[in-house]
Amino acid sequence: MSIKYKELFKRYSQGKASKREVKIVDTYLEKLQNRNNTVDEAAAETGDRIYTRIQEALARRRRRYYELAAAVILFVAATAAVFQYSIKPVSATRIVISTDAGERKRVILPDSSLVILNAASRLTYTADFGSDARDVELEGEAYFEVSRDEEHPFVISSDDFTTEVLGTTFIINNYEGTLPAVTVLSGKVKVTDKKSSSTNVLTRSQRVVLDREKSSPVLEHVDRPEDYIAWIDGKVFFDRTPIGEVIETLERRFKVNMIVNSPLYSCDTISGRFTGDNITDILKSIQFINDMDYAIDTMGNVTISLKPCQKQTPM
Repeated sequence: MSIKYKELFKRYSQGKASKREVKIVDTYLEKLQNRNNTVDEAAAETGDRIYTRIQEALARRRRRYYELAAAVILFVAATAAVFQYSIKPVSATRIVISTDAGERKRVILPDSSLVILNAASRLTYTADFGSDARDVELEGEAYFEVSRDEEHPFVISSDDFTTEVLGTTFIINNYEGTLPAVTVLSGKVKVTDKKSSSTNVLTRSQRVVLDREKSSPVLEHVDRPEDYIAWIDGKVFFDRTPIGEVIETLERRFKVNMIVNSPLYSCDTISGRFTGDNITDILKSIQFINDMDYAIDTMGNVTISLKPCQKQTPM
């Protein structure tokens, strides 16, 4: 029996053989027992061959190890490459605050600015608001009290306007179907029309309204800018407002369905300040100063009948 063979069996008997060596020796001894040969005779005849087989098996094992290691390295490298080229910057989480018809909501932004959303409106900003920029998006109508920060202008993006301020109070009306407008109560506001890129700088009691017929903003002076935030206290203010827009305002304010069963005319406008906790109070006041009838059914639907005015120009 060769020295290498003896060393193998010595490691085997001492429990120091590798798992692979143990398996080979066990398998071989089992074959010897099945052939009714003694261990010594078989060992004397084939000791060197056993050792050779073990070394060949270990060599194959090492090759498989190197192949596996190479495959792992290749996989890691490929995965890293895919990750490197597939990774995309993750935008900051967008926060959306909205109101339903008949609802108003106060919002305190991370910079302590106050926003009061009117009914059926939506305010959107990112979770990192104020860290680098103070940008918000508005749909509908909202009142703003902006905390002053000269290094970070406050920018409101609406459908037609971009409004930029440092610190002031103002209101933006951006409801669909109405004339977009920005009204300033205090401070200074820069309003840019997105379509024409024209810019107006507004101060207290100034208001810019988008004239859709001329496709350009019009600068106006208002005597009482506070009237345009009457809705904050549950009041309703109209200033030569077309009846169609009045109906939409009341539907949002009181969450009702209104039906007009008579033609609408361009001369049908409503002005005034109206106070009431329900739509019946408002309609009674409007009926008192305007030539209009109304009825409310059991489902709460409101039907309005308008009488022809002198200038009967259908809208």
